[in-house]
Amino acid sequence: MLKNSFIFDPFPLGVFPPRIRDIIKKLHEACLFPVAYTAAAILFVASLLVGRKRRLVTTLGTTAANIYIVLVGVQGSGKSRPVEWATKWLVEMDVKAIQAHREAVKEWYEAQANAKKNGEVDDTPFPKCPRYLSNDSTQEALVKLMGDNPAGIGHYADEFTKLVSDYTRYTKSRNEDFLLSAFTGTPMVTDRVTHPTPEATSEVYYCLIGTTQPVRLARMMDGERFTSGFYARCLLVPVYDDGPMLWDLDRVPVLDEVNKDYVDFLEALDADRQTPMEYALDKDASPAIQVWQNGWEERLAVDGKQHELAIFRKIQIYVLKFALLLQVVWDVAERKDNPNHIIDGCSAIRATQLCDYFFGASVDMASTFLAEATLSPKERHLYSLLPQEFDSAKGQELAEKIGLGKTSYYAFLAKVKGILVSQVSRGHYIKTQSPFVVDDSASRSKSRRAYS
Repeated sequence: MLKNSFIFDPFPLGVFPPRIRDIIKKLHEACLFPVAYTAAAILFVASLLVGRKRRLVTTLGTTAANIYIVLVGVQGSGKSRPVEWATKWLVEMDVKAIQAHREAVKEWYEAQANAKKNGEVDDTPFPKCPRYLSNDSTQEALVKLMGDNPAGIGHYADEFTKLVSDYTRYTKSRNEDFLLSAFTGTPMVTDRVTHPTPEATSEVYYCLIGTTQPVRLARMMDGERFTSGFYARCLLVPVYDDGPMLWDLDRVPVLDEVNKDYVDFLEALDADRQTPMEYALDKDASPAIQVWQNGWEERLAVDGKQHELAIFRKIQIYVLKFALLLQVVWDVAERKDNPNHIIDGCSAIRATQLCDYFFGASVDMASTFLAEATLSPKERHLYSLLPQEFDSAKGQELAEKIGLGKTSYYAFLAKVKGILVSQVSRGHYIKTQSPFVVDDSASRSKSRRAYS
């Protein structure tokens, strides 16, 4: 019996140095963390710690390494724990900073009171609180965090779609506009009636990671949000059917060793975060990236669908970001001296591999979202009636029962073939086994590439 399952391309672990690959694999073995989720979470943390002051300079301008990542999976697929583990050090550092900030604020107020008592003016600025991470901020609060932390601020949202809607819960402005501006580093100004002075920052470096379920993502990306370009800037990490999560309580714990190695890496990565550094592509890196970009652009211009080309033209923005990010990660992890801040050909190739992974995931999911969006209620009903395996005759029979003729049936089949069903031989199909179920009541849904 033919078996069909949705299998996303595996995360290209080869882009990471052996030290990081080893951490990811050990966490998968010891804690059952899905590999792709852990890899993406570490990528997010590394992006944040590379920071705004490390920049890649090319003929296209200056590029920063900030990224937006969304872990996508059904309930119980293990999305949150890898992020919580990867960001634990950041949270611990923030807790220490907040405690120190409270003392500094107390001392500041005491100094102000003493100065006033003595008829003096103390012009010491109000203390700022250095932070790495935010997980519950309004747009206004986030702008203030950005201003206080010009090297970069990260945001972790356990439910990505809620984060997007909550940013502007006090205003009618478009929330994706704010996120798009933060992505590009556009200076931020926020005005509120309840505050006498606006919040503003001229230096923005913002990294975002969130988790969500496929149906929620599909609904959030409905309509204008999909065409705004916001979807294409979100790096999707989908995991489905990653295998049974079987406990092994007799396994020798390795977490202490893994945690120590990871924290050592983060501390080394963070050490130069405040130091301005300009990176440049070497003679091998430039052609590697250019050949990759031109190749995809020419191929999609001829054979690609409109949404595929649109997604690529956003995803390609990341190839320079990844080149910078991966070069810094390899230099730090391998303890390699790079005084001239050169991005080599290996880092460039790894960057293209990472872009290929995210481009494939984004196109797979967008294709299913768009395919389902074009289905009529009767076509959704037909899809729900089709057995897991069916032939053309069976499909036509079921279509006729709900009032769809032969022409309408084949029009339906053209919409879903290669996306929601896979053709395994002439006239023989199998439905995608997916967490995105199409039915009469669904307003949106779906998922990825089917393999038989």
